Amino acid sequence: PKARFFLVTMPRSADGETDTDASRHAQLMRDVAAKFEFTYVIDLFRYGPAYDENFHYNFYLGGHLTPSGYLLTAQMFMSYIDYIIRNNPDDFAQVGFIGTPWHSKKRKW
Repeated sequence: PKARFFLVTMPRSADGETDTDASRHAQLMRDVAAKFEFTYVIDLFRYGPAYDENFHYNFYLGGHLTPSGYLLTAQMFMSYIDYIIRNNPDDFAQVGFIGTPWHSKKRKW
């Protein structure tokens, strides 16, 4: 019940039709996060690179990311989660106690 959730938007692409779907998906993720406590959005649509032809050339192979593509994605996620935690320290101060009977009653649970 005390879990923190990170929702991820679809990234932008060079295809306008896909971007319409991705834009709607991004708004849905933001709306869901606004309704639930401890729910955050990793907004690749707004802040990530466009997954365009150049991105695919450099980071895709056979329909999947290359090792460097997966590394880039992991680094984007880690950087974004770090930003969220640093900007919401009270929300994460006690995550180490989730699932245990211990926590500080002086801190936001």
